[in-house]
Amino acid sequence: MTIHEHSSVPRPYKANLTPALSPLRPHCLTKHRLVRWLPNTESPRIANDASGKMLGDDELQRILNVIGASWADSTKELYGTGLLVFHVYCDIHDVPDSQRAPISRNLLSAFLASCAGALSRSTISNYTAALKAWHVLHGLTWSIDELEYKALLEGATRLASASSKRPKRSPFTAKILEKFREAMNLEDPRDIAIFTCLVCSFYCIARLGEFTVPAISKFNPARHIS
Repeated sequence: MTIHEHSSVPRPYKANLTPALSPLRPHCLTKHRLVRWLPNTESPRIANDASGKMLGDDELQRILNVIGASWADSTKELYGTGLLVFHVYCDIHDVPDSQRAPISRNLLSAFLASCAGALSRSTISNYTAALKAWHVLHGLTWSIDELEYKALLEGATRLASASSKRPKRSPFTAKILEKFREAMNLEDPRDIAIFTCLVCSFYCIARLGEFTVPAISKFNPARHIS
């Protein structure tokens, strides 16, 4: 299957999170792993409809790209990290590629259990969501018992160390907004934009990470308010 490389260069893997070399898992940007990291199983989409129509490489790639576009880049980066951790776990425990997808309940349980005590509930939940998204994207069956998964997640939450949890922060209040207002010049367009963003985020109970642009370089006029 032809995969077009992105112009950006991926960062080197961390020493403790370096997967074994495999043509199924090329070194690419984190957000591209969902699409570019392939299971060692022929996609059911190749000939799985009533007509038995064979899909070509270009058609399969188009399907992957269209489904992959349903997730935001930030979500794909989060899922890409989960995929990396899963495959490194499989490498360490000599799990062959043929058994990694479709994933069995035993393998998922063992993987999540290995994370318990070291990672938070939300991180473990995100790792599972990443594996499920990877299966959905590549047309593989996700046959995981939800009750068992919830029990594992609950157990992982109870075993999570204090270091895996962020301490509670002081609330952001209207009085803090007033202090910002006092420090700003509302005749300055920049200060007006910043204060407007703060007020809207506060009264809409919105997350700043979703309300604002992560970085100026990532501004997209087709998606972001200007």
